[in-house]
Amino acid sequence: MPNHKDEIEKLSTAMKEAKSKRAYERYQAIYLHLQGYAKEEIATIIGRSKKTIYNYIHAYAQRGLDGLEMKYSPGAPRRLTPEQEKELALIIEHQLPVDVGFE
Repeated sequence: MPNHKDEIEKLSTAMKEAKSKRAYERYQAIYLHLQGYAKEEIATIIGRSKKTIYNYIHAYAQRGLDGLEMKYSPGAPRRLTPEQEKELALIIEHQLPVDVGFE
């Protein structure tokens, strides 16, 4: 196995400075990979799928630490229309739960 000492040190620092659990998880996956853990082991340790670990490793191989940067995630699509959201806000603001069918 090649010596990845410098890369492991950079990842260790990145893990300490990670701003979110998700960023930490990505750095940790690569950290473990460089220490010789198998993808299956990393997936088990981190609690992600083997495919996700493969994606992290591939991104790191392509772009280094920059490849692990978090991209904007829009989240799930909205379930209410803007009108429904306004109506819900008014109900919450001006009515009690009992007024709308809750005990």
